Amino acid sequence: MTFIKIIEQIAEFLKKHFIIRQIFYAVLILMIILIFSEVFLAIFTRHGQKIEVPDLTGLIYKDAAKLCRKKNMKLIISDSIFLANKKGGEIIEQNPKGGFFVKRNRKIYVVINSQQPEIVVVPNVFEISFRQAKATLQSTGIKVGKIEYTSDMALNTVKELKYRGKTIKANEKLPKYSVLDVVLGNGYGSNYANIPDLYGLKYEQTKDKILTSYFNIGKTFFDNSVKTLQDSLNSITYRQYPENGSSKIMGSYIDFWLTLDKSKLKNVYDENISVDTSEFTNQEIIE
Repeated sequence: MTFIKIIEQIAEFLKKHFIIRQIFYAVLILMIILIFSEVFLAIFTRHGQKIEVPDLTGLIYKDAAKLCRKKNMKLIISDSIFLANKKGGEIIEQNPKGGFFVKRNRKIYVVINSQQPEIVVVPNVFEISFRQAKATLQSTGIKVGKIEYTSDMALNTVKELKYRGKTIKANEKLPKYSVLDVVLGNGYGSNYANIPDLYGLKYEQTKDKILTSYFNIGKTFFDNSVKTLQDSLNSITYRQYPENGSSKIMGSYIDFWLTLDKSKLKNVYDENISVDTSEFTNQEIIE
């Protein structure tokens, strides 16, 4: 007996039996509804499924973009910087970070390393105060490195700029984010200044406070709670040497310790804090 004849017999049977026919149609409709519900539910749950974000740091942008496409994510460049010790196009930071779970088609924002540094012109900051010169240099994209002093009657007035030990003149061109050492007048004497209070300041704030107080940035210690570049920027100073309240010759070095550990930050103003330096790594943030 063929399949068609079986169907014809079932149809003939249902025509003769009204109640059975109604029950059959109800069961058929219910099965169709259940099948469509299962299909819709599968599509809906897959649409809302979360995907783990891969760690893209260290990858070249082109390779990272391919990886994101495979995972149904969109890679967006939010910023670029130039780091001499990194490859051109290398991803430096990402948001959200690797390991987070996000929905499909989520945008992943990254900071990449530029192929070449931007060139800037050194402004004329000679014969003005250090603080004014520092602000002008930073607005141009030039960083201040070390403070030196030379014999001159104008105290803390800029006398010379040095780039990698070489004297630099105004209007010379340098890569953006270059670090210049600044030579200041000593007022014909060994001048002392009060050590600034660095406790509770973030990393960049700490460095800025040291420089604007006419001291040099000494050794920088990050404890084990600081693991990434972003951690470094958010870390807080909770110890310094020499301590604030004392005075030193201008141009002296100040060391400082940073952490993200809240238990240590509770003791920020405790003068008797005891630190085991074996847990620290003496490191500078990558710039």
